[in-house]
Amino acid sequence: MAKILVVEDSAVDRLVIRRFLADTPHEIREVEHPREVQTTIKQWRPDIILLDIVMPEVNGYEICRNLKRNRETADIPVIFITAKKQKSDIYWGKKQGANEYLIKPIQQDVLLRTIDKWLADKKHVSVDG
Repeated sequence: MAKILVVEDSAVDRLVIRRFLADTPHEIREVEHPREVQTTIKQWRPDIILLDIVMPEVNGYEICRNLKRNRETADIPVIFITAKKQKSDIYWGKKQGANEYLIKPIQQDVLLRTIDKWLADKKHVSVDG
């Protein structure tokens, strides 16, 4: 079982992700406001983060960049889930340190495969590293 943090300001999108993950063994926490991200990560230490880009106050690019610059959180895989689909958006997301970039509307099988891939990679690194 992994801990998955969902950072998404849209209640509808959080509901979709929650339903997609309902039949998995993972523990899910949701954060609606970007300002809650750091506190939640410190208290809960997720294994993976699903992150929207367009949010009030702080955008997902900035959150991702800050996570990847911090030694304590740099190893947590970040998967952007966003409606921003321009090549420049994808490029900028990867440049900020995102491990994956999924474009809304997402499909359940794509989300689950992506999560499984990064959890397996993380497990492999922690065992071998």
